[in-house]
Formats: sequence, C-alpha cells, structure tokens
Amino acid sequence: MEVRKVQMTGGSSYVITLPKEWIKSNNIIKNDSLGLIGKPDGSLLITTNIMEKKFQRIKEFFVNEKTSDSFLLRQLIGAYIAGYTSIKLRAEHRMPLKVRSGVRTFTQVTIGQEVVEESDKTIVIKDLLKPAEMPFNSTIKRMHLIVKSMHEDAVKALETGNKKIVEEVLLRDNDVDRLHWLVARQYNIILRNIDLTEKIDITLSLATTYFLISRIIERMGDHVVRIAKNIQNLID
Repeated sequence: MEVRKVQMTGGSSYVITLPKEWIKSNNIIKNDSLGLIGKPDGSLLITTNIMEKKFQRIKEFFVNEKTSDSFLLRQLIGAYIAGYTSIKLRAEHRMPLKVRSGVRTFTQVTIGQEVVEESDKTIVIKDLLKPAEMPFNSTIKRMHLIVKSMHEDAVKALETGNKKIVEEVLLRDNDVDRLHWLVARQYNIILRNIDLTEKIDITLSLATTYFLISRIIERMGDHVVRIAKNIQNLID
C-alpha cells in the first residue's frame, strides 16, 4: 500500500496527489474529470467512469450434434451464476433440436433469462432482471419459508402416509435451487462491479454473508429432499 499525506491549498481545500503509474495506465491528462464514490466502510473509490454504463459480460458456446444435454445445461447454469449478462450459442451448421430444448429448460430453471435472438445457427440469451429488483434479503426470506414448509410437509407426510405431499416437497426443491443460483449470480456480479453495492444499498461483507446463508439454506433443502425420499420408501 502506498501512503500519501493530505495537504491544504487555498486555506480551505484539502488535496492529495495521485500515483503517476495509475495516471499513465488510465491515460488521464490535465483537466480530465474523475469520479469519487464514498463507501460505507469509510474508503473512497476513485474512478475514470463518471458516466453510468450498463455492465455487460458476454459468454459464447459452440455446440453441435455431439453436445451432451446435461453438459450443456451445466455450462449454461455456470455462465448464469458467473454473472454473464448475455449468453450466445453458435452451431457450425443448423442448431440441433436437443440444444434448443436444453435452452428452454435453462430459461425455465433460472430467473430473468430469456431468449432474445434465434436463428438457424445462433441463439442469444439475455438477462432481463436488474439486481436491485431482487434484493438479497427478500430472496433469503423466500428460501427460508420454502425450506421450512418443505420440512413441515415432510413430517406431515410421515404422519399421514400421503405420497402426494412427498411429491410436492420434491418439486419445491427446484424453487430453492433457482433462488440460490440467483443469490450466487448477484454476488458474483457485485464482486466484478463494486459500484452496484451503492445502487442496491448493501456492503460487500453483507453480500458475502447473504451468499453463505443461501448456501446453508439450499443445503438444508437438499437434506429435506433426502428425508422425503426415505419417507416415500417407508410409505411404499
């Protein structure tokens, strides 16, 4: 860490010099404007991006007839969690039908992902959900309520021997997974674009805590699913 002293000029203004290496690497010249953003932890962020720009990250996959359905779905979910705002699929010839089917499955199991362009050889999926529209705390509360009801219904199924309740418990685990992926995605987006912490009114440390809580709740949901499957075996 480089330490520099604060100086006073004009009797009322405080100034501090900027590292020459940083100035050169960002191509800053005399009379250029810089943005100053105060952080909740007391730190000050100096940025050259004074105009608000939409955060964009694009991931591209090449597919063919040999592309595995399960492998493609894992790739798409991985890109989603990593925070890519646009996912593009390309085929050398005609887009295989199983790939189109896999894309439909992906858009159904994730939140905010929609196909915006489609042709014989390409498919473009874009994220239509803004991070501020799904706050961390709201997502965590919803996950908690779903897993809590899953556990209560699993116990009820054991007491009554009702297999339909068990089936409902297993289906709701998909909702928990979708919400956990959303939390992981938003956390990764914040790590790459720290300015978002201002917009959604959250600190990086709190976002990390929410992510860890989300992982724990999702794991609890998996345990409830194991309980429900064992109850199903007992009923049979």
